[in-house]
Order: sequence, then structure tokens, then C-alpha cells
Amino acid sequence: MDVEGVLLAGGKSSRFGKPKMFECYKEKPFYEHAITAFQKAGIESITIVTNEALSAHFNVSFSRTSVLIENPPYEGPLHALYQAMLKQEAANWYFTLPADTPFVTSTFIKNLLSYRSDQSAIIVPVANNFEQPLHSLYPASCLPVIKKLLSEQKRSMKLLFEQFPVQRVEFHKSHQDFININTQTEWSRYKNE
Repeated sequence: MDVEGVLLAGGKSSRFGKPKMFECYKEKPFYEHAITAFQKAGIESITIVTNEALSAHFNVSFSRTSVLIENPPYEGPLHALYQAMLKQEAANWYFTLPADTPFVTSTFIKNLLSYRSDQSAIIVPVANNFEQPLHSLYPASCLPVIKKLLSEQKRSMKLLFEQFPVQRVEFHKSHQDFININTQTEWSRYKNE
């Protein structure tokens, strides 16, 4: 297996007021838009990393999609990525997406995948001068660095970027693939556009 899709879906959604990954856009829950984008981009194997309370609510009828219950929960995206890498250790790359990005497209995913040349750098999109670590491509070779950081109780993606080579890819600041929904007010603004 070359690329494993990793859907980050274990957050508390405290600002949204309910589990936002199940909010619907165009008659599909947010997280299903990410799964569809992965599959249309040719990423067939997908791991949804979530917590036990949410795990039963995901539709896993998609081909080669599985749910991984994070243990312990609520440890952040670096820990979620680490657990997915351990579970799907045959992959060479791990493409992460947050479960609250209903506008993500297969075009974006294919674009980022095209930057793979070897397994020596994390591929990180940058939009409006902001890195997008949750929309990034992580080589299997960064696993030992992640393991070390977590063993030191360091859970920041930024620290990983400081200790492992990173290839940054510029995207236009208006790129919709990076829009994640945090509050009901934000969603009210976007859903009718």
C-alpha cells in the first residue's frame, strides 16, 4: 500500500456544540466529503481516527474504510496520526484530513500527492502564510520522530516540523479545501454560498 488516508475525527467539537463531523452539507455528513475526496484521488484505504463515544456513528460501508478508536482519547492530531501509522504500518505515506472540512476536493489531494519524490520530507500546504498540518502528507520515515516527541509529552505538529524535513507547497489564500468549520456561526455563513 502506498498512501493511507487518515481522517482526524476525534475532537470534542466544543465550539460547535455537537459533533460537527456529522453536520450535513449537500445531504452528506462533513466527514463523508473527505472520504469521497480521498477515494476520487485514488486513496483507497482510509482510517477514521476517533474516540469511543463517536465511533458507532460513522458509516463504514465505504470500501476499505475502518474506524480506529484513539486510546487515550483527545490527545490531539499528532497522537491520532501516530496511532494510524501503527495500525496501517504497510503504507509509505499518510495523508491527513480533518473531519470538519466539507469543501475538500480530490483535485487538492491529487495536487499534493504529485509532490512526492522520496520519503524524506513531510509535504505541507501553505495558504495565506499559514501552514496546514492537518491537510498534509507524512512519510512513514517520520514515525520514529513522532514516537520520540510523544514519549516526551510533546504533541505539537510544529515541533515535528522542526525536527523532520518539510517541503512546503504554496496554495492561493482563498483555497476552499482548507476551510474547517468550528462554530455554528461559521457554518451559517458558508453553507449557503
